[in-house]
Amino acid sequence: MQAKIKILIQGSLSMMLAKQVMSKKTGTEMWQELSTIYEGKKNPAMTA
Repeated sequence: MQAKIKILIQGSLSMMLAKQVMSKKTGTEMWQELSTIYEGKKNPAMTA
């Protein structure tokens, strides 16, 4: 099931974002990384 989730997430992202989360082992980890990015914790524009 995690493999399907990873494929769905990667297919929904831009190439840049997909590269950022591709190293995660599970779909859950990928989702958590995306949450971190979009909550502003890793987004330089949000921390300026």
